[in-house]
Amino acid sequence: DILRLMGRAGKVPVHAGADRKMPGPTSPVRSAGAEAIIAEAMRSDTALPLYVAVGGGLNEVASALLIEPAIASRFT
Repeated sequence: DILRLMGRAGKVPVHAGADRKMPGPTSPVRSAGAEAIIAEAMRSDTALPLYVAVGGGLNEVASALLIEPAIASRFT
């Protein structure tokens, strides 16, 4: 809905989040959303800043950081 209201529907990728909550603060849950965050953060073909928008909790961001801690420095 947000992308549609911004006139960006179909122009910005949207990835599904996890189907369950993280079992604990150090136990990530792999999901398409977490994997997409990692893939974008690890790109070396662009100098653009990384912005992540989530539509609810921050489980995907937390899981992505737990799966690949090196991405922390790439966040804007």
